[in-house]
Amino acid sequence: MDLFSKKGIDPITLDEFNIQEWLDKDNDNIVFCLVDENMKNESNIFLLKKSYFISPTENIVFKKCVLNNNQLNVDSTNKLKPTYINIGFFMNKSFVINYSNFVKTLNTSKSRIYKLEKNDITDSFINLKEMKMAHLQLYKKNPNEYYNLPYSIDIYFDDSTNKALTNYSYQWDQAINQYLIQGNTYFKQTDFSKHYERYGDTKESAIQNVKDKISYIDTAFLETAPRVNNKPLVLWRGMKNKFRTNERKAFVKPEYMNEIGDTAIAKNYTSVSKVRRIAESFMGPNCCIYKIILDEGMPYIDMKHTSAFKGEEEILLPRNIKFTLVDKILVGKKRQEFVIKASFINDEQFKIPTGCMRFKEVKITPLKINIVKSSKNKQMSRVKTNTTKTKEKRNKTVKVENSRKDSKEILIDVPLDTNNTVKRPIGPELPSQIHKLKRCLNGTRRNKKTGECEKIEPTNTIVPTLKTQTSSISVKKTKSGVKRPRCPNGTRKNKKTDKCE
Repeated sequence: MDLFSKKGIDPITLDEFNIQEWLDKDNDNIVFCLVDENMKNESNIFLLKKSYFISPTENIVFKKCVLNNNQLNVDSTNKLKPTYINIGFFMNKSFVINYSNFVKTLNTSKSRIYKLEKNDITDSFINLKEMKMAHLQLYKKNPNEYYNLPYSIDIYFDDSTNKALTNYSYQWDQAINQYLIQGNTYFKQTDFSKHYERYGDTKESAIQNVKDKISYIDTAFLETAPRVNNKPLVLWRGMKNKFRTNERKAFVKPEYMNEIGDTAIAKNYTSVSKVRRIAESFMGPNCCIYKIILDEGMPYIDMKHTSAFKGEEEILLPRNIKFTLVDKILVGKKRQEFVIKASFINDEQFKIPTGCMRFKEVKITPLKINIVKSSKNKQMSRVKTNTTKTKEKRNKTVKVENSRKDSKEILIDVPLDTNNTVKRPIGPELPSQIHKLKRCLNGTRRNKKTGECEKIEPTNTIVPTLKTQTSSISVKKTKSGVKRPRCPNGTRKNKKTDKCE
C-alpha cells in the first residue's frame, strides 16, 4: 500500500487526512511517521505543522536531570546542553528529541515527511519552566524584587516559618535544641519550668509551641531551603567543647570527637557562620574551631533576613545529620583546627520529588519518497535531490549531467512556490540556511511585499531655491580644495566670521 494513500491524524483537531491531501493543503504542513513494526499501524502517522516548533511553548521544553544523592542538581541541570522538546506531547507518548538537531533537520531537508526512530533507553528529564519557577536563582532579576531574601539565595518562607526562624535566633534555640537532644524529659526540668512563659501562656501551650516551631523549621529544610550543588560550601563553627560521639545520658562518661574517622550525630540544629572571624568569637579558651564542609545535596538556611543578630551571618544546618572528622590542622603552637564533613545519615534523608520524568529519546530522519500526483491548487515540480546540478523552471526541470558516473539520482515531487516569496527556516537562523533570491536587473528593485522586481519610476523633483540675504559682514572665501588649519585648543571657529574665537 502506497504511503501517500494512508491516513494520519491531526493531534490538534483530531481530524484524519490523507497524507497527500495534508501536504497539498499548506506548505507549512509536515508528517511524522513513528517507526513501529514497519509502520503497519496507521495510528503512528501524525500530521503537524512546522510553525509549532518555531518558538516552542515553555511547557514542552525539557532538560536532562542531573542528580546528586537522589536530589536534583539545579545549576548543573540548567547549564547542561542540549535542550530537548517533548515531541511526544503531540502524540500522547513519552518521547523527547534533541531540539537543535530537530530544527536543523527541518530547515535543511527538502522532504516534508519524517520518520521518528525510538530507542529502548529511558532517561530522566525535567520541564524547564517548572524548574525555574521552583528555583528563583535561575531568573536574572533585580534583587530588590525579593524583600525577604538576598539575591542568588533561593529561599522564600511563609509567615509561620519566618517567625519560627526569627524566634529560634533569639530565645527559642535553647528550648528547641534541648528538647531535640533530651526528648520529653527536658520539659520536666527546672530550667524549662523557670522560663516556659517565653514560649506560651501555660506550660502545656509552651510545650506545644516548641514542637510546632520544630515542625515549621523542618518543613523549610525539606521543601524550601537551597541545597549544596557543585561548589563545596565551607562554613565555620566555634565551640567551647568538642562534639560528643556518644549520647548524653545520666551516669555515662562523655566521649568526644578527637581522632580522624570519629563520627557524631547532631540531633539538634547546628548554627554556623560563613565568616571564620565570627566563629572564632564563640570559641572557649581550650577549644575549638571547626571547618565544616557540607555534602552535595545538603539543605541549609541563610538566616540573613530572619536572624535577630544580623552581624553573625548565621547559617542554620538541619538536625539529624552526621559529622565525620576528616582532618586536624595545627594553627599556631597549641590551637587545632578540626575539619569535619557534614553528610546524610541515609540516602532517603531530605529526599523530595525532583520533578523529573522518564522519557525515551527519538531521532528524526527525512524520508525520500516520490510524490506522484500534483494537486489542483499547487503546481508540482520534479526536483533532483542528489549531487548533480539542476536548473529549476516552472512545471519542468532541466537536468545537467554530472561528470561522475557513480552519482545516484532521487527524484522527489515538491510543491513549486509560484509567489516567489522569501522563506526563512524555523529556529535559530544560520547564514547558510537563509534562501536568497537573485538580484534584480539594473533599473529595477525588489518589492518588499510581493518579492518581485519592479521598474524604478523616475521622479520629477523640484529643488527648492533659497534666497540668501547679503550680509554686511565680509567673509573670507577660500579656494576650493584648500583646507583651513584647525583652531588652537580652547577656541572654535565661528561659522559666520570663519575666525577662531
